[in-house]
Amino acid sequence: MPARRKNFSTRLFICQGFAVFAMLIISVSVNAGVSEGLVAYKAHNFALALKEFAAAADTGDAAAQYNIGLMLERGEGVAQNYPDAAVWYGRSAEQGYVAAQFNLGVLYQRGLGVNADPAQATVWYAKAADQGFADAQYNLGVAYDQGLGVNQDVAQAAQWYRRAANQGNANAQNNLGSLYENGIGIDRDFVQAAALYRAAAEQGHSLAQTNLGQMYTRGNGVDHDDNQAVFWFAKAAAQGDINAQLLLAADYARGIGVPQDFKAALLWYGKAAQQGPAAAQQKLGDLYRLGLGTSKDLKTATSWYRRAAEQGDAEALNNLGSIYDQGIGVTRNRALGFMLFSLALKSNPGASATIQTATDNRRSSMLQLSDREIDAGEAQAEAVHKGKQTLAQAIDSYVKTTVVVPAKTAKPAKPAPPAEPLIHRIQT
Repeated sequence: MPARRKNFSTRLFICQGFAVFAMLIISVSVNAGVSEGLVAYKAHNFALALKEFAAAADTGDAAAQYNIGLMLERGEGVAQNYPDAAVWYGRSAEQGYVAAQFNLGVLYQRGLGVNADPAQATVWYAKAADQGFADAQYNLGVAYDQGLGVNQDVAQAAQWYRRAANQGNANAQNNLGSLYENGIGIDRDFVQAAALYRAAAEQGHSLAQTNLGQMYTRGNGVDHDDNQAVFWFAKAAAQGDINAQLLLAADYARGIGVPQDFKAALLWYGKAAQQGPAAAQQKLGDLYRLGLGTSKDLKTATSWYRRAAEQGDAEALNNLGSIYDQGIGVTRNRALGFMLFSLALKSNPGASATIQTATDNRRSSMLQLSDREIDAGEAQAEAVHKGKQTLAQAIDSYVKTTVVVPAKTAKPAKPAPPAEPLIHRIQT
């Protein structure tokens, strides 16, 4: 049976600016100085380029003014200076120069050289968007989607995303696909969503590739096809998309869409874990603890469980508790195990399977402890849960001060059962 995955279709919330358009020096001008400046710029003679652009800019040439702003923003031939860049972009933008309008909007959005002002940013994005500039249309869509500088209006966001998507803007295609998939601001339409994701995915857009993979997993808007899902997850994972790495690792671990391969699962959980998500760190701990895809390594397993536990992952807290409660690769410390089981119960009440396991483990652990140790463990768990103490501090205090209770005959604590990867919605 195919593994169930959460629907986390993702919309990008990034106001793309310098990386999209500001890399271009503009030569659309009748002024000879701009053409000569462009020749110098291409030859990396930035000093001469600035001189030529400045001469043209003094005559009011909008392209030259834009180019000076760009060189100031990038620090080419002159020290980087965002305030002066904003001045030159402003002069060009006031003349209706679309590139300057867009970049000035970015400066206001990011607070570079000017006070951050989302409302002013949307003013300039709108001016550029009305001239048909796709990246400005996308950014304006983001503004309406999130309510940045304008009243939130997802239907209006969809309109701007559509205009940009029709020009091939991959970010807009992905975000519009998400609106269609979830029925936000427009009627739900899986077929449209899948088509938009595909258009962006084929341009190499990693979030769209992940989203398209999930459409194949669920059979929404396309025929269910786990092989195609893995194909798109692999493309996105290779670009560093955390969610794709988690999904691809889970498919390798379960043999869904690919032959079961724990070494591949270990590889992709490892790549995701290095980027910080607790779900990947927890799963990596499982593989090292069980010796799947690698030799059994309890020290490494404990390290990954601890990293996930420090982020509040209930499954990792339970498994780390089991390690200390049973003395698996560490000095046995039932009091510390009890504290970790207690903390797991506080961390994620919705994780039913993990919570039941942690409840059973906590109950078993209590049978081996004194009332004083139980009270201390509960207080310690509450302190960590409330942020009054870090988990690292709590563990260190137990390792240094807790008297290890000799083992008694009791039902051993059990690690949490395997769970689905916790895939979270990304808003970058």
